[in-house]
Formats: sequence, C-alpha cells, structure tokens
Amino acid sequence: GEHVDHMFAGQMGPETIHFLESVLMDTPPMVAPEHARMVMETYSAADISAEVGEPISLPLSNHSLAMLADMKAAK
Repeated sequence: GEHVDHMFAGQMGPETIHFLESVLMDTPPMVAPEHARMVMETYSAADISAEVGEPISLPLSNHSLAMLADMKAAK
C-alpha cells in the first residue's frame, strides 16, 4: 500500500482486514504465509531495483535487505 496522509491506501487495507478477521474467527487465510512472503519479497525487490537502477535477484540477499532498510530509514 501507499502511505497517504495518516494511513495506507491500496490493497494492503483489505488484505490486512482479511488477515485480522482470519485470526479473530480462527479460519485459514486465503493465502499461505509462504506465498504472501514471496509476493512481498518480489515487491521489495522491485522497489530496490527502481531505486538503484539494476536487477535484483530473488530470494533477497542480506545486501539487498540492507539496501531496503536504508531506503526505508531515508524516508
């Protein structure tokens, strides 16, 4: 999701609500944790790639994760 004013907008909202409802109702979420992690890692790699202008390999290396942390800290 994108940060807009004081909240996040986009698909992260409905996905977060679905996850919370799954926890509260003790029902399985629509997506397996491994798949959700893979998707988030892909988005993160795209963000890093856009920032540095180079392809980023998956799974993310420690170096790539450090770049992502630095990008977030700079914002």
